[in-house]
Amino acid sequence: MTLTLAAARQALRRQLSDTALPATFSDADLDAALAAALAQLDAALPRQASLTLNAGGTDRLPLPSGVRRVLAVLHQGWPLSGWAVWGGQLYLEEPLVGSLELRCWVERTLPDQESGLLPIAGEAEAAFVLAVATLQLLRQALVRQARWQGPTDHLVAAIAAAQAAQEEAARALRRAVQVVAL
Repeated sequence: MTLTLAAARQALRRQLSDTALPATFSDADLDAALAAALAQLDAALPRQASLTLNAGGTDRLPLPSGVRRVLAVLHQGWPLSGWAVWGGQLYLEEPLVGSLELRCWVERTLPDQESGLLPIAGEAEAAFVLAVATLQLLRQALVRQARWQGPTDHLVAAIAAAQAAQEEAARALRRAVQVVAL
């Protein structure tokens, strides 16, 4: 399933019944909830990728932003044994020339544009992200309601339903790590 940022915002507004103007939640609120949901998805199901770095005779290479963990380093298709990651850099046992393939976990981030695709694969991941974001926004609404406007029973019931939806979506997640080329 492909889900754009605009479509995710619209789905959240529908789930929250926040379609009237002015909207209760701003786009920034929705984006923050979606970013938190992607972080939870990363914790539950890391996104594996394969990156290529060019080593020009050096034993130290900076890692691209968004790399969370390096799983393996290959040179000409063969795994290297002498490498380490420290402070955002890849340290090699000896200077190498040529391209290196990094197999790593990368961070999921929101796209910059509304037409950009969320970094998810499949219906289960989309359902999980939307359920987590909905729950976070409902909790935010509960705090606002309790602080300034009074009774919160309807929000407590909505949060319980959203929590159940999040747990169901989490059970549906595929537990195998998928390789994604960047």
